[in-house]
Amino acid sequence: MTVTVTRPDNTTETLGPIRTDSTGATGYVFIPSMVGNYYLQSHFPEQRMPTSAGGIPANTTMLASTSPKLLLTVQADPLEYYPGSPLPTEYWTRPINAQHREWYTIAGSSWMNNELNDAPDSPHILWAKPLTIGGLVGGETTDHSFEHGDAYEGKWSNRLILAGRLYYTQGPYERPVVTTCVDLRTGEKLWEKVLLDNRTISTGQLFYWDNFNYHGVFAYLWVVVSSNWTAFDAFTGEPRFVFTNVPSGTNIYGPSGEICRYSISLNQGRMTLWNSTIAGLRGASGMSAGSWGSRVSNQQINATTYGLQYNITIPTGLPGSVRGVALDDKVVGSSTNSTDVVVWAYSLKPGQEGQLLYKENWKAPSSWTQNNVTFATYGSSWQVTDMTANVGLIWAKEELTYYAFDLTTGQFKWKSEIPHPYLDTYSIGARIAYDKVYSVGQAGKIHCWDLNTGKLLWMYNATDPYSEFLWGNEWSQDMLFINDGKIYMFHSEHSPVNPLFRGAPATCLYAENGTEAWRVDGLFRKTDWGGGPIMGDSVIAMYNSYDQRVYAIGKGPSALTFPHHLNSQWKTAK
Repeated sequence: MTVTVTRPDNTTETLGPIRTDSTGATGYVFIPSMVGNYYLQSHFPEQRMPTSAGGIPANTTMLASTSPKLLLTVQADPLEYYPGSPLPTEYWTRPINAQHREWYTIAGSSWMNNELNDAPDSPHILWAKPLTIGGLVGGETTDHSFEHGDAYEGKWSNRLILAGRLYYTQGPYERPVVTTCVDLRTGEKLWEKVLLDNRTISTGQLFYWDNFNYHGVFAYLWVVVSSNWTAFDAFTGEPRFVFTNVPSGTNIYGPSGEICRYSISLNQGRMTLWNSTIAGLRGASGMSAGSWGSRVSNQQINATTYGLQYNITIPTGLPGSVRGVALDDKVVGSSTNSTDVVVWAYSLKPGQEGQLLYKENWKAPSSWTQNNVTFATYGSSWQVTDMTANVGLIWAKEELTYYAFDLTTGQFKWKSEIPHPYLDTYSIGARIAYDKVYSVGQAGKIHCWDLNTGKLLWMYNATDPYSEFLWGNEWSQDMLFINDGKIYMFHSEHSPVNPLFRGAPATCLYAENGTEAWRVDGLFRKTDWGGGPIMGDSVIAMYNSYDQRVYAIGKGPSALTFPHHLNSQWKTAK
């Protein structure tokens, strides 16, 4: 078809020819050259059906036609668009009216990017509810507390936040295994169920389905038993459909929330990618293409048969292990020993899949051999792979230093300016955000390094004013979130003595300069072997090993009254 455009000065131009899609619709970008009234008129030429399709016999002739003229008024002043919704300054609840589009920036779920949250500006408690019997026992047991799972029997390990709901189980050994769903902001119990034969939730999914006829997000909870995956409705906890024979591999989420599962064999030079959306579309039966919800409901779909997105050849001879995968971008890997670091990458860009991007061999300093840098379990290792910042970090335990590598080129970037304290040989962790590297461990001293140079920008000490912590003057810290310009740290320990150390801090720092946004001592203590704190909908949910209760921390009304001494500590610390 073609379109005739009559301009305000009565001159004309013809757009096209333009082909429509299979439904007869199409679009075209036209940029006016002057203000005033334009008239647009489309012209459909006579055409003949070459074959039978859609109930129309072959050789059917569609006569030529011309549309009425359409008036298009072009003005110099911009049109007024629907105003955006400002972010809330007070607490808010679910469901969020879909017209408040801008609020997506504060309503992330726990496995998603934590930057999509308005991180709590105080340790304000919304609610707390018992997970199991906990706290001080009393009586003949003197000052001991009930067991809380550390070490090796951690409680609350299966937990996630999805669209303002918190899902969790008590622990790995209780029977029956009951999954509880509560409102994240109120603590109200919404449902409790035993999923399949005492199974736990493996992951969540928010899957955006965008097709000709249907557009919206489906919310699922996934229970994985061997190679069989059952999708449960996140609202009711009822099963929806099953993927059978899901291939082995590692999960990664696609841009629409689809679960992609990649498997890479460096020895065989082969990579496969399985896609849950492709499996559902190809494998489900009984519904027309283009739908999703009813199409897959109550289906058993053979995932291996239907879900393979690609099976590509990759370079052989790549040493070490895969470190990170970014869909439609690249795969990064490395091999590390006391003399050499090999960093490599191959492409996943469409049309370039499997092409080697680089393979760089960096000669390690002689100090690695002299200091017996081991690169073994619980020793030095490739610790952090950030595919967004394109930086990888090696922790050299015996030197107490980080080494950074550029993942766009494979080249060495820097060594951290000064070593960490010696206690960090026992545990250390690092995260990358805001063009900085943040690292902290057993020594309780958080370090902030410049991402590009490795220079130390600031350091914060998690001081212990009462010498309660036995092997240092600072509390060991775990960094849980870097979000909204703030860093959140909590204390726990591998196998803590009982009675537990008193006064463990929960700390929030400003990421730019390391000053305290807030710190509260003795109110929260996390677990090492159970589930750590998670964040969603701008609320932190956590299991507190001081009293075996589940807490929600964030902005909103509180249903709790605390003893005077805890209130005083919070006010003083803040």
